[in-house]
Amino acid sequence: NKNDLYVLKSSVLPNNPRFYPTVANGVVGLVLFGDTMHMAGLYNGRKGESHRARIQSYLQYITTPHSTLWPRRKFIQHMDVGLFQIKLSGIKMFISQKIYAHKLLTNLLVSEITVTCKQPGLCRVKLNDLSGPASDDLNLDYAEILSYNSSFCNLSEETSSPLLNLHVYYSNFPDEISIINRSTSRITRTYVFLLSVGTTRLIAQDFYKRGMEAVSIDSLFRMHSTEWLHTWDSTGLRVITNLQTTQYILSSFYYLLSNFPTIRAQVHPPKFYGVSPGGLTNGGRGEDYWGHVFWDQDFWMAPALLPLYPDLVKKILKYRVGHLPGARVKAATFGYRGADYPWETAYTGLDVCPGIDYVEYEIHVTADIIHLLKQYIYATGDWDFLVEYTAEFWRSRVVWNSTKSRHVLNKVMGPDEWNFPVNNSAFTNAAAAQNLMFAADVAQKLGFDKELAKQWRDIAQTMFIPFDSHLQYHPEFDEFVPLNGSVKQADTIMLGFPLAIDIPETVRRNDLSTYAYCTSAHGPAMTWGMFSINLLDVDEYKEAGVMYRRQLKNIHAPFDIWSENADGSGAVNFLTGIGGYLQSILYGYLGLRYFNNSVSFNPTLIPGFVSDTSHGIIIQGFKYISLSLDVSYNTTSINI
Repeated sequence: NKNDLYVLKSSVLPNNPRFYPTVANGVVGLVLFGDTMHMAGLYNGRKGESHRARIQSYLQYITTPHSTLWPRRKFIQHMDVGLFQIKLSGIKMFISQKIYAHKLLTNLLVSEITVTCKQPGLCRVKLNDLSGPASDDLNLDYAEILSYNSSFCNLSEETSSPLLNLHVYYSNFPDEISIINRSTSRITRTYVFLLSVGTTRLIAQDFYKRGMEAVSIDSLFRMHSTEWLHTWDSTGLRVITNLQTTQYILSSFYYLLSNFPTIRAQVHPPKFYGVSPGGLTNGGRGEDYWGHVFWDQDFWMAPALLPLYPDLVKKILKYRVGHLPGARVKAATFGYRGADYPWETAYTGLDVCPGIDYVEYEIHVTADIIHLLKQYIYATGDWDFLVEYTAEFWRSRVVWNSTKSRHVLNKVMGPDEWNFPVNNSAFTNAAAAQNLMFAADVAQKLGFDKELAKQWRDIAQTMFIPFDSHLQYHPEFDEFVPLNGSVKQADTIMLGFPLAIDIPETVRRNDLSTYAYCTSAHGPAMTWGMFSINLLDVDEYKEAGVMYRRQLKNIHAPFDIWSENADGSGAVNFLTGIGGYLQSILYGYLGLRYFNNSVSFNPTLIPGFVSDTSHGIIIQGFKYISLSLDVSYNTTSINI
């Protein structure tokens, strides 16, 4: 049954509440059974203290996580229609609670409780308030009008930026639901509770009113589920005869898609505020990178969405274009021209990273954004973006080294954040060179300043990339010593994929073997996916399979919640790792590559498959330029 692929269920919740399921829609989101919900773009705290503001979750639940009152409980994540369901079954009654963040009425959180009284008499259901203490992030003024709360955050991100407003309308939950069954057959009643948020009272009130109108004509859930089904029906990626892998893929897309507001919202179209490593459901004070947006969005998540959801990737790029002023401010602050994108952003687009070393040295994020832009243009043919500001940053940031007869980048931090500041990070230099070369190509296509474009091309062609001619590999940076476990995560191996630098196969193999030894065994999830892709490129199928399986240790049953590290530590609902995993499928085992004016596939079977024609991968709705294609392959053929 196709629908079973989209269902994750269990009779018990995880022991660790960090791995409880989530619901979100890109505007509002929460972890189930928690006391907190978040709203996109709502942050509290000055500069590096900026974090997602905690909104009390006014939802009430028909059970608590460790209750023993009910003999049979089921917890079900319905990914196809974007909701979480709790089912309780006893001698006298059935109870169901559906919780979802409405996909079209994007500022609404909905709880539907259905009680079936099976026998004559009184059926009573206690509702459990798990909302916890009042939020420290908000100054709430309370008024009894449904119920209505208005608030503003305690601290703005910058002294010059405004305090952010929040308005909340929500249905009053009773302490219990009681039904008297006076018939000899079962009776069923459904109760709908709404929570609406907005940056103005009018918006919050309007969403609540529209939600109640939809309830009155029994269309609220239908509107929501239809939008989710539309999202899935237009595209898909599944693995034939391998339920576990297919569910890993679908749940990965589900958690990513839950962090993007629909482009089809009919009222008050929501603004997109970017995607943080732990998503909208996480990122409070001191946790999950505070809800800030990093390179993770552009380098790890977006490439996983590009083949199927290029419109969402365009949202990401527009988010970066919208924050260009902040990138120009940062470049000027450090004495450079052009745009130097902040390492971490929240509401204003200015850098809110709490560590100055990352702010000053981890500048590869600017090149990572342009790398995504290049892939997006190759995939869609959409040239509506300009890149001269970032190219100008690199032109002013490089210096000429007469000893090396090359342009160099000194005092930087690459993806390996354990080693800094260093001179000539191989990854940073290579990504910057590609940024400059691509900017020159765009300038040529659009008739931009020819002299400036020539300077960009000249710098790109003379950028220094560290190389050890004796050991025939790329050192991570100048004076790098390859010690066991000394590298935090995938870094220099990414010269192969995704940067696609022209490297002899012998050197690429040496890079992979060197950094397999140097990279910490406790590195984050996406490290192993990146190793897997690059090993497949050099036909090391067995070792690629080992690395592919290694990332799966970061998935926590039964709701496929990812953690940053395999031991469950670090950021949770880790969308960065999810993006790396999906890339290992799309760019690894499917072998997808984008080029200027072409696309290619080089498929390989995912580990654990038997070698017969009944096993393979189907990708439905692959978007390329103006085409939508279905691609499938097995051991003997590929069909497009």
